[in-house]
Amino acid sequence: MHRQIYLLYYIFCFAFAVVLDAKAQTDSTKFLQEVQLTGFSLQEYAIGTKHTTIDSLAYRQGSGQTLAQTLMEQSGIYMKQYGASGIASVSFRGTGAGHTAVLWNGLPINSFTLGEMDFNNVPLASASKVIISHGAGSSVFGSGSIGGTIQMLSALPTQAQKGLSGQLWGGSFGNVGGQLAYTTRQKWWALRQSIFAQTAQNDFSFVNIAKFDKPTERQQNAQNTFKGMQTEVYFFPHKAHTLSLHAWLQSRDMQFAPTMGANLQTHLYTKAEEKNNRFLLHWKYAGRQGQEFELRAGYIHDFYLYNRTDSTQTQTYIFTAQHKTRLTPKLHARINSSHTFIVAFADNYAGTKREARQDISAGLHWQPLNRLSIALNVTQMWVEARRAPFTPSLAGEY
Repeated sequence: MHRQIYLLYYIFCFAFAVVLDAKAQTDSTKFLQEVQLTGFSLQEYAIGTKHTTIDSLAYRQGSGQTLAQTLMEQSGIYMKQYGASGIASVSFRGTGAGHTAVLWNGLPINSFTLGEMDFNNVPLASASKVIISHGAGSSVFGSGSIGGTIQMLSALPTQAQKGLSGQLWGGSFGNVGGQLAYTTRQKWWALRQSIFAQTAQNDFSFVNIAKFDKPTERQQNAQNTFKGMQTEVYFFPHKAHTLSLHAWLQSRDMQFAPTMGANLQTHLYTKAEEKNNRFLLHWKYAGRQGQEFELRAGYIHDFYLYNRTDSTQTQTYIFTAQHKTRLTPKLHARINSSHTFIVAFADNYAGTKREARQDISAGLHWQPLNRLSIALNVTQMWVEARRAPFTPSLAGEY
């Protein structure tokens, strides 16, 4: 059933894009002021924090890679990797995987049941830019950002990106994959639609020293299959207003490699299925004198099925509002409010579990001298109406 839904969704999006693009060709040419989207609007408040950006060259060289592979090659953070079918998690400055916040266009996408992100489940093609912030940032980026923060950002397509593009790749042990993307930009709207898939058999040969005669065998039950699609639609009828809709649907089938002694014992094989559906509606107003106002509404559905018997799924609803203003040319301020509602279903627990979270944060950025910047940030969070510890931060940079 899920395959048919994915196929119909893909056909509809591409047909919708082609029809609108064809209709737009009949319109007369009009030149409008360029619309600019700021991808990392909180950087000025994260004073004293090191930021690493995965550049466009790394994207071209890393076609077909997961974010786990790219982070291992392009950053200095420690990645705990357990193979293509296993989990991959990061560790900043000795902190645990649950101390790293992962944001997709401002929405936290860490698993609410595990508290962390499996980077083997994130293709590099799912974001236009990745920014890594090293160090504590809970007062700026939200709860869970104790060791570091990884932001996955989408960018408004440019005129130079219009067209259809595709890539195919292959490697040893049955590793093949590809991606197809269609991008267009017109006078008041833009679209990026992509679909990606990859599979790896992982059937390498090895000497099985766990058996008496040490035979040479092929690894069994280690296949990993990954597929998904993304849609980004932007509307900018006015230079001060931008409305965007983001959809990210993906699924992954994993086989867990057995121990060497159980390599040929099929009754001991295990596997899992994982599905992630993420939707975001984002509106931004950029007025005069540094006035900015943003609203986000997000929905995330995560489903995990182990060995066709035990299932866990969560539904997360996120609503955020942020206002930024320029009090003086050297003093900027921001205030942010976030409301999160979580509904979880698990076979190991009776009934449905629910949780509500709210937080309010504010910040000041002062630049008294050209080389001196000072930032003050505060955050207060409530979980099920119980107040969490107050989180302040004061940082300077010269």
